[in-house]
Formats: sequence, structure tokens, C-alpha cells
Amino acid sequence: MIKGRPEQLDDARAVILVEGESDRAAVEAAAATLNFDLGADDVQIRVLGGATNFDKALRSLRDWPAMVIAGLCDANEASMWRDICGRHDSADVRFYVCDRDLEDELLRACGIERVETYIESVGELRPLRTMRKQGPWIDKPAMDQLHRFIRVKATRNIGYGSGLMALLDADEIPKPIAALLRSVCG
Repeated sequence: MIKGRPEQLDDARAVILVEGESDRAAVEAAAATLNFDLGADDVQIRVLGGATNFDKALRSLRDWPAMVIAGLCDANEASMWRDICGRHDSADVRFYVCDRDLEDELLRACGIERVETYIESVGELRPLRTMRKQGPWIDKPAMDQLHRFIRVKATRNIGYGSGLMALLDADEIPKPIAALLRSVCG
């Protein structure tokens, strides 16, 4: 279920729906890089607690017809979200799709070297090296190894979402995230 009660949206002009806390952290970091002030723009971010809660979220927001609703989802969820939008009167819900997922977007935007430097800066280079020596990961490409490493722990996933996003300049922000923010703030 969408976190935060609908009545807490009284002052919101727009709401951004994201799958999890790592998405929220990354979107907030991207907003700062792009010089968007979500609070001043009356934009709230709501965590769905999983992509499958998108339908429940739209139903809970149906009494807010003047509100701009935008969302961010992974590629494998896009067709489900499209179908859900088609079942609701709010056909103007805007959602943006990460190619594969948020972590993949961040890894491509940052590049291997920057990600590994970040991992070292947060003191997790040893666990990464250990994972890379494990059977299933020995011969995998570095991007696949980094993707797995980031996603294996929820707390790491959240911290890395904002941490990696903060490394990017405004013109490096992944397109789906930049487009999402511009649609509600710009």
C-alpha cells in the first residue's frame, strides 16, 4: 500500500509514485542536482512498497483529480503499469520507465570506475572483491557484478541510490528520472 495517508496530500500539487525507498532516495538526489525543490514545488514522493501496488495507489488518489501523478518503474513492470492506467479514468498519469531498473540506469550513467571509487569511499570494496571471487560471479561482466552487489542488500540499495545519483552532473542524470522530475517540477 502507498505509504502516507491520502489526506496528507492536501498541499500537494503533484505526487511521484516510486516502487521502493531506493527509488525515493535517487529521485530526491536527482532533484537536488537538477535544482528542483520538491517541497517548494508542492511535489510529494510516495513509496509504493513494490510495483504491484501501483493500482492501489491510483485508486487512493482518485479523489485528487487536479493533482499531477507521475511514476517511475522498472522495464519489466511497464506493461502492467500501462494496463493499470488504462483501467483508471486518470489516463493522464505519467510514468517513466528505467531501462532494466534504476540500478542499471545509475551504473551506466556513472560508469564502472566511478561506481568502484564510490564503493571504496563507503568502505565496501572488500565485500565487492569477495563477491567477485564467488563461483557464479567470477566470469560475469563488471556491470553485472556491480548490479548484483548493489541490489543484494536493501540498505545498500537505498544508500547507493542517492550516493551514486549525487555523483552525477545535471546532464548525466538518467533520462527517465530527469524526464519524471521535469514533468512535475519544470
